[in-house]
Amino acid sequence: MKNKITKFLLATLVALPVFGNEHDYSYSEFTPFGKYMDLREANFEGARIVGSGGQPGGNFVRANLTGANLRDANFSRVNLYEANLTGADLNGTDFTDAIFSSHTKWPAGFDHLTVGAHGPGVDYSSKEFLLNARHWDLKGTNFEGAEIKSTDFRRTNLAEANLRDANFSRVNLQEANLTGADLRGTDLSEIKHNSHTKWTGSIYSVHTKWPEGFDPQAAGAILEGQVPTDTPDGTGLVDYKREYAKAKVRLDSLKKQTDQAKKVLAGKEEKILQLGKQIEGGRETLLALKGDLKTGESNRLQLINELQEANQTLVSRMERVVRLQTELAQSSQMASALEQEITSETSRLEEKTAQYAQLETTLATPHIEGWHYTPSQGWLFTEVGTYPLVFAEQSQSWLYYDRGTSAPWWYFNYSNETWIDWKSE
Repeated sequence: MKNKITKFLLATLVALPVFGNEHDYSYSEFTPFGKYMDLREANFEGARIVGSGGQPGGNFVRANLTGANLRDANFSRVNLYEANLTGADLNGTDFTDAIFSSHTKWPAGFDHLTVGAHGPGVDYSSKEFLLNARHWDLKGTNFEGAEIKSTDFRRTNLAEANLRDANFSRVNLQEANLTGADLRGTDLSEIKHNSHTKWTGSIYSVHTKWPEGFDPQAAGAILEGQVPTDTPDGTGLVDYKREYAKAKVRLDSLKKQTDQAKKVLAGKEEKILQLGKQIEGGRETLLALKGDLKTGESNRLQLINELQEANQTLVSRMERVVRLQTELAQSSQMASALEQEITSETSRLEEKTAQYAQLETTLATPHIEGWHYTPSQGWLFTEVGTYPLVFAEQSQSWLYYDRGTSAPWWYFNYSNETWIDWKSE
């Protein structure tokens, strides 16, 4: 009986595949046998990794593939959790739908996030995700805007993942880890979850969709821009009325400067028009004198007896022409100088207009970032990330400010879904 058992064991051992250092599995089908395989410097060039039933895939969990040759090998759907591929040759290796973890070790310089494998840090943003991800390590993965078509994410590590605006409705998240995940705008309306699903530190917004009756804050999630729990102590409090009064004084000053600049510009334009008329008149006179000169020349033979007088008249008129030409040149120079002044004044007017527009924009914003206090509304809070949403401590509610309104300012109360107006204090 012992001999039979011994023979059976020997036959079984001979039939098992051999694993270990420097073994050659090139251009063959390789079926992994269990975990923790020592395959240092093994040759898998052109090999096809198959699992049960001859389908692609296999279990290489914690396998040691240091320095192995995986050139042109098919490692599609292989489980590489905590596997060590340091120094391996991965030129042409097919990792389509393989899965890895944060403890998987890759060769230096190898970009494992773009080879079609699944694991922490991969970018699935604005894509359709079709695979079940049960037990996967997807820490820090980007699912922003993604459409999740699969349903099984049980026990998946989604810590610090970006799920912003993604559609995770109807996904099974039982025992999943969403610690610190970004859930702003995420659709979670019909998910499956249980008491072991971790939400601690995840960030959500008012646009996040939760299952009916689910309390995200009780589960440890944090609302984006949530009001600080500490009572405001007044540090850095801004007297917004005083600042508003200063701004109005400055606005009035700018208006006066603008009006004065407009008057100066109008006066210079009037001077230019007058100079233009003078220049035109000088041109007409010059044309007339030229006509007289031509007439006098044509009648020269007839006026031989009056030559002396005609010559004197001619000299006088020529002097007048020279004088008018000089005046014309001076008028042109004055016109050029005035055009430059107009350009300068126009630039200053545009600058003042821009300052006026910027100030009007500032005055149209009735809140200052951080906490400030009003006698009628109590403590109010807003910041760049939440504006125009304003938190009112008195009513413990978020209000939406209708930008551009003032005296009164209009707000929408999300608690009772009504519009309210705040008169100026």
